[in-house]
Amino acid sequence: MAMDVKTRETSAADDSPAIENEIPTYRAISPLAVASAILGAASIFSFADDFFWLVALAAIITGAIAARRITQYADIYTGLNFARIGIALGLIFGLSSFTSAQVQGVIRWRRAEQFSKKYVEILNTGELADAIYWRQPPQQRKGHTPADMMNELMKQAASNQAVSEMVLGPIKTIKARMQAAGGQKIAYLTVVNHGTEGTGSYANVVLKFDEYRGPAQSIPEQYALLSLMTVGSDREWYVKEINFPYAYNPNVTPVEKLDDGHGHGDQH
Repeated sequence: MAMDVKTRETSAADDSPAIENEIPTYRAISPLAVASAILGAASIFSFADDFFWLVALAAIITGAIAARRITQYADIYTGLNFARIGIALGLIFGLSSFTSAQVQGVIRWRRAEQFSKKYVEILNTGELADAIYWRQPPQQRKGHTPADMMNELMKQAASNQAVSEMVLGPIKTIKARMQAAGGQKIAYLTVVNHGTEGTGSYANVVLKFDEYRGPAQSIPEQYALLSLMTVGSDREWYVKEINFPYAYNPNVTPVEKLDDGHGHGDQH
């Protein structure tokens, strides 16, 4: 009987919960996970500057590495949620800003193409005043006719011949080529590059004269380069500069300096 009592006491002692005297193991928050979350938050600026696409990519990479380490060393590291947040923000902001930039680029390219074709038609069939008119920024064109802009240019030319030559020179040279080639017309070729500059947009467009073979003379093919711009939030283009003849090379894209075919470049 005494034996049974002792056995029951031993069994009760075994079934009783153990006293927890051990301190839980400390786990550090993964620095990479925190960095991923910070980079992911910063990637929202990728909508303003393409550089932050790299920030978004860094958020995804560091987050993936952090998540892997936390999973492998769960007894050492914590912060899996930070890593997941960084990856998610990097993907959301990076991909959405990249997609937005691509869509805006297509729209900008089409608008530059449409304006260029319109200006080519003016060069081919329009008056000199019309060609001058579209060389002025939209703000300066408001409330003025092509004739007004032409008269203003003539007044400036009276005191500064360089102004007249800069604006009228390339257009007159193009017109002279048309006349020499029996009325041959210049044609739109392609938009070689486009993008944003400050708060506006820019585009460089190549125009082309085909080779002319006439009874009196033959003229080789020649190219012109239009430098188009918009100002501020105004999406209307104007011709900032015309280079003719232009040494066009399809394998070289003009970005900052535009070669006029004679080794001269203008900074943009």
